[in-house]
Amino acid sequence: MVNEKKGITLVTLVITMVVMAIFVSSIVFVGVGAIEEAQFAEFNSRIAKVEEAVNLSVSANLLKYEENDLAFYQWVGVIEGYTESDAQNDIALQVAKEINGVSVYRVETDILNKLKITENQNNYYIDIDGTAYYDYYMYKAATYYN
Repeated sequence: MVNEKKGITLVTLVITMVVMAIFVSSIVFVGVGAIEEAQFAEFNSRIAKVEEAVNLSVSANLLKYEENDLAFYQWVGVIEGYTESDAQNDIALQVAKEINGVSVYRVETDILNKLKITENQNNYYIDIDGTAYYDYYMYKAATYYN
């Protein structure tokens, strides 16, 4: 007589469960890393857009105010609160803060609004060389400013 048992053994069930748990945990681990990397790429893209918009605004000011002292006029409408009147009176730029030992100035909110950046507008800065900074972004236990 042949013993025909139908179904799976307990050992087969345990092995299947362990394999499935390993498979699911590896998918979750890869997925979380992909989300963080996408957010970091978006951060870098925003910083590049801000830097480009600031540099375009400075270039436009250089054309608009070519007859004047460009050291002051180039920042009109680029650095928050710095007006044409400030430039006419040779008022020096007011450093907003220092990031990594670099004096930076807060970017004018009109520039950020044109880029449709509405969150954390007070965290975008520019230095006198036209490099954009953000105060600050954490990624993989490191702090990034630009």
